[in-house]
Amino acid sequence: EEMPTADVLGPAFLTVIILICAAIVTNLICAFCLLCRRDVDEMDTYDELVVDM
Repeated sequence: EEMPTADVLGPAFLTVIILICAAIVTNLICAFCLLCRRDVDEMDTYDELVVDM
């Protein structure tokens, strides 16, 4: 007899992998956004300097 658990574990295992990958990608995007925000903060001060001129 073939083990039915393999058919059940297959999709569940794939789902877990997809969730983990999604979490990693989300963390990378968040880290990238934080770096961009630092640049944006610097740009805000730059815009203020331009406005003062």
